[in-house]
Amino acid sequence: MPGGIGSNETFIQENKIMKIVRSQQDFDLLKPKFPRPNDYRNFTQAGYYFDPNGVLEKGTLSIQDALPKAKPSGPRWRTFEAMESGITVEGFNQKAKEMRLGAEWDADIFIAVHRGFRRLIAQGQGTGMGK
Repeated sequence: MPGGIGSNETFIQENKIMKIVRSQQDFDLLKPKFPRPNDYRNFTQAGYYFDPNGVLEKGTLSIQDALPKAKPSGPRWRTFEAMESGITVEGFNQKAKEMRLGAEWDADIFIAVHRGFRRLIAQGQGTGMGK
């Protein structure tokens, strides 16, 4: 795929310097490069970002399982509570910024998708699984 990363099976495309991650499949291919959930800064520094039109859907873990060390009333926990299934990447990033002054674009999404709390669905590919 011209201008792309990987093979024809992936939809990670380079947009000059930035590399768009459009789906869970794309993220799963990159995950070995970023093995820890707190590698979100390395992810963004490497030029990756989540497609703003992508949709976050329910993953396999609860907040409690995804954030075992977080306090239920803490900022990360509250941010994850606001990550409703069906919200777009851009919509959630804006919501996170409104909730926490220091929230970094895509950081909470990276952690949620990495841990399995949410799945990244390419625009128009949602399953409608709800919360």
